[in-house]
Amino acid sequence: MKPGDLKYAKPAVGFDGRPMTRPGQGGAATRPATRPATRPGQGGAGVRPGTGRPSTGRPIARPPITGRPGKPGRPGGGLAGGNRPGVGHRPGGGNVNIGNKVDVNFSRNVNWSVNSNHWGGRPWWGAGSHHSWHHGHWHYGWHRRPYYYRPGRVIAWGLVGWGIGSLIFDCGYHSYYNPYPTQTVVVYNNGGSSNVNYAEPVTSSAEAAIEQRSGMSEKESDTLAKKASDSFDAAVKSFKEKDYLSALKKTDEAISYDPGETVQHEFRALCLFALQKYSDAASVLNSVLSSNPGWGWETMIGLYDSSETYTAQLRALESYANKNAKAADAQFLLGYHYMTEGHMKEAQAAFAKCVELQPRDQVANELLRLTKNSSTGDSQGESDPSQKEYTPPPLDQIQGTWTAKSGAGSIKLTIGKDDKFTWTYNDGKKPFKMAGEASMDDGLLVLGGDESQIVAAIEMKDKKTLNFVIAGGPDGDPGLNFIKS
Repeated sequence: MKPGDLKYAKPAVGFDGRPMTRPGQGGAATRPATRPATRPGQGGAGVRPGTGRPSTGRPIARPPITGRPGKPGRPGGGLAGGNRPGVGHRPGGGNVNIGNKVDVNFSRNVNWSVNSNHWGGRPWWGAGSHHSWHHGHWHYGWHRRPYYYRPGRVIAWGLVGWGIGSLIFDCGYHSYYNPYPTQTVVVYNNGGSSNVNYAEPVTSSAEAAIEQRSGMSEKESDTLAKKASDSFDAAVKSFKEKDYLSALKKTDEAISYDPGETVQHEFRALCLFALQKYSDAASVLNSVLSSNPGWGWETMIGLYDSSETYTAQLRALESYANKNAKAADAQFLLGYHYMTEGHMKEAQAAFAKCVELQPRDQVANELLRLTKNSSTGDSQGESDPSQKEYTPPPLDQIQGTWTAKSGAGSIKLTIGKDDKFTWTYNDGKKPFKMAGEASMDDGLLVLGGDESQIVAAIEMKDKKTLNFVIAGGPDGDPGLNFIKS
């Protein structure tokens, strides 16, 4: 195995037994446990995979997930009151307490952060506790076994940024580039204004906007939160009434008052999709999906007056993509919607076409890998004989000070004899520092702080060169090469 050979587990077919109809089907069509023969764009009376129970085309509410006591190191076990045990153990022991609900997805990522600064405000995994219409995000079978361990291997869920938000960019490991024309949304701050700019990950842009409100009083903050809630409620109402221009305007108002509310940005992309502004929608979604998973089918379809309305809009996008064969943004948008519907093979094909047309689309590249492994991959932890096995160095061998170049900046990683670490990154714009305890777990380096955890495969290239590849990174990720001082 190579340090970069970090694959996803093959998901179970269906969506955890919850009934969901494919948009546009209507009636009482049942859903067999196998994939439907009818695919997006083909029409007909195909059905969506599931349990075989009757379905109506309307979202089915699911009960709150309350959690149960668990042991550190056991994935998905219990509530942790805002902090997740697992540092120095297997990542993922415990969940994050979000009111009375815990979104199952957040507990499924080996890399995580509960620092609200890394999310620019309210994180995606708390959305279900604040919006009654929100019934979850993409998860595709990772409910029961999102990841597990074999010697020297971890199978992780989702994109890296989905667990740690802007931390993946702030720490210098990744840079971000949005290949589609970007827009800005004005944000009101202390009598002045700033912008949410989709040229950046939405978490990073929202974080910068929120930082400018540091001197705001609690009363002023509560007033803005109330305005944001009222505006967004009005936007959702207008959308269901098919007044998409008003919905977009009200969504921009809501974002201006509360830029850190993740669902507002994804909803903005849905408004643009309904208005057939496909390039703009793809731009917003690229920024959102860099650090958040997309909505699940129940969540999206619940915003429409009927599944027929959504289907007509999807068919319009498919027609546009067919007529504009070189439009990478249309393919990206199709991949997003097919994933939301649960049609992973079609999503894979769309993202593959997008990457072919727009190789610099990092998000599409990672989603292509995710859809490929979800629809056809067999990542059950078996060793690939073509991969070179490696033996990670013991922790005491990597104690000391290491530096690596990353983009326009440099990273300094120091691990002391007491196994305490500091990670600093400086690109001349916004210095970053993370500190905590380093440990080794099943051949993986765990850098755990009070609010964040980063997990990586490491390999000594020579006596003074350490290769560091974060778990969940894209296929072929070269990682970072640290040089010992």
